[in-house]
Amino acid sequence: MELDKVYEISMLIDFYGKLLKEKHFTIVQLYYCEDFSLREIAEQFDITRQGVHDILKRSVDKLRKFESQLNLLERFRQNRDFARQIRNHTEKLKDAVENKNIDIIKSEMDILNDLSEKLMEE
Repeated sequence: MELDKVYEISMLIDFYGKLLKEKHFTIVQLYYCEDFSLREIAEQFDITRQGVHDILKRSVDKLRKFESQLNLLERFRQNRDFARQIRNHTEKLKDAVENKNIDIIKSEMDILNDLSEKLMEE
Protein backbone atom coordinates (compact mmCIF):
# COMPACT_ATOMS: atom_id res chain seq x y z
CA MET A 1 0.00 0.00 0.00
CA GLU A 2 1.36 3.42 -0.86
CA LEU A 3 2.61 5.56 2.01
CA ASP A 4 0.64 8.67 1.03
CA LYS A 5 -2.63 6.78 1.30
CA VAL A 6 -1.64 5.24 4.65
CA TYR A 7 -0.59 8.67 5.96
CA GLU A 8 -3.84 10.28 4.78
CA ILE A 9 -5.98 7.58 6.34
CA SER A 10 -4.02 7.62 9.60
CA MET A 11 -4.58 11.39 9.78
CA LEU A 12 -8.30 10.89 9.11
CA ILE A 13 -8.32 8.30 11.91
CA ASP A 14 -6.71 10.84 14.25
CA PHE A 15 -9.35 13.44 13.44
CA TYR A 16 -12.49 11.35 13.04
CA GLY A 17 -11.74 7.81 14.20
CA LYS A 18 -13.70 8.12 17.44
CA LEU A 19 -16.83 8.83 15.38
CA LEU A 20 -16.71 5.26 14.11
CA LYS A 21 -18.11 2.29 16.00
CA GLU A 22 -15.55 1.12 18.55
CA LYS A 23 -14.90 -2.17 16.74
CA HIS A 24 -14.48 -0.41 13.38
CA PHE A 25 -12.16 2.18 14.94
CA THR A 26 -10.01 -0.59 16.41
CA ILE A 27 -9.86 -2.45 13.09
CA VAL A 28 -8.80 0.60 11.04
CA GLN A 29 -6.32 1.53 13.77
CA LEU A 30 -4.79 -1.93 13.69
CA TYR A 31 -4.60 -2.06 9.91
CA TYR A 32 -3.44 1.45 9.06
CA CYS A 33 -1.53 2.47 12.17
CA GLU A 34 -0.27 -0.80 13.64
CA ASP A 35 0.37 -2.58 10.32
CA PHE A 36 -1.66 -5.69 11.18
CA SER A 37 -2.60 -7.92 8.27
CA LEU A 38 -6.18 -8.73 7.31
CA ARG A 39 -5.60 -12.27 8.56
CA GLU A 40 -4.30 -11.11 11.96
CA ILE A 41 -7.26 -8.80 12.44
CA ALA A 42 -9.72 -11.47 11.28
CA GLU A 43 -8.33 -13.92 13.83
CA GLN A 44 -8.44 -11.36 16.62
CA PHE A 45 -12.10 -10.50 15.93
CA ASP A 46 -13.16 -13.99 14.83
CA ILE A 47 -14.40 -12.78 11.44
CA THR A 48 -13.36 -13.49 7.87
CA ARG A 49 -10.66 -11.60 5.98
CA GLN A 50 -13.43 -10.43 3.64
CA GLY A 51 -15.33 -9.13 6.68
CA VAL A 52 -12.27 -7.15 7.76
CA HIS A 53 -11.85 -5.83 4.23
CA ASP A 54 -15.50 -4.72 4.12
CA ILE A 55 -15.23 -2.97 7.50
CA LEU A 56 -12.06 -1.20 6.37
CA LYS A 57 -13.67 -0.02 3.14
CA ARG A 58 -16.84 1.23 4.82
CA SER A 59 -14.89 2.87 7.64
CA VAL A 60 -12.48 4.67 5.31
CA ASP A 61 -15.44 5.85 3.22
CA LYS A 62 -17.03 7.24 6.40
CA LEU A 63 -13.79 8.95 7.44
CA ARG A 64 -13.53 10.60 4.03
CA LYS A 65 -17.18 11.65 4.20
CA PHE A 66 -16.59 13.25 7.61
CA GLU A 67 -13.64 15.16 6.13
CA SER A 68 -15.66 16.30 3.11
CA GLN A 69 -18.29 17.69 5.47
CA LEU A 70 -16.10 19.12 8.24
CA ASN A 71 -12.72 19.79 6.56
CA LEU A 72 -10.81 19.53 9.84
CA LEU A 73 -7.81 17.82 8.25
CA GLU A 74 -7.66 20.39 5.45
CA ARG A 75 -7.81 23.24 7.97
CA PHE A 76 -5.09 21.56 10.02
CA ARG A 77 -2.88 21.35 6.92
CA GLN A 78 -3.54 25.00 6.06
CA ASN A 79 -2.73 26.10 9.61
CA ARG A 80 0.46 24.04 9.57
CA ASP A 81 1.44 25.73 6.29
CA PHE A 82 0.72 29.15 7.81
CA ALA A 83 2.87 28.25 10.83
CA ARG A 84 5.76 27.24 8.54
CA GLN A 85 5.47 30.45 6.57
CA ILE A 86 5.36 32.51 9.76
CA ARG A 87 8.43 30.70 11.08
CA ASN A 88 10.34 31.32 7.82
CA HIS A 89 9.45 35.00 7.74
CA THR A 90 10.28 35.38 11.43
CA GLU A 91 13.76 34.04 10.69
CA LYS A 92 14.11 36.52 7.83
CA LEU A 93 12.93 39.28 10.16
CA LYS A 94 15.53 38.31 12.80
CA ASP A 95 18.28 38.48 10.17
CA ALA A 96 17.03 41.85 8.97
CA VAL A 97 17.00 43.21 12.54
CA GLU A 98 20.55 41.95 13.13
CA ASN A 99 21.66 43.64 9.91
CA LYS A 100 19.53 46.72 10.64
CA ASN A 101 17.94 46.51 7.18
CA ILE A 102 14.83 48.63 7.63
CA ASP A 103 13.36 47.89 4.19
CA ILE A 104 13.42 44.13 4.78
CA ILE A 105 12.11 44.59 8.32
CA LYS A 106 9.12 46.53 6.99
CA SER A 107 8.53 44.01 4.21
CA GLU A 108 8.68 41.01 6.55
CA MET A 109 6.40 42.75 9.07
CA ASP A 110 3.86 43.33 6.30
CA ILE A 111 4.04 39.70 5.21
CA LEU A 112 3.66 38.46 8.81
CA ASN A 113 0.71 40.79 9.31
CA ASP A 114 -0.97 39.46 6.14
CA LEU A 115 -0.36 35.86 7.21
CA SER A 116 -1.80 36.48 10.66
CA GLU A 117 -4.90 38.12 9.14
CA LYS A 118 -5.42 35.14 6.82
CA LEU A 119 -5.01 32.81 9.77
CA MET A 120 -7.56 34.74 11.80
CA GLU A 121 -10.05 34.46 8.91
CA GLU A 122 -9.85 30.66 8.99
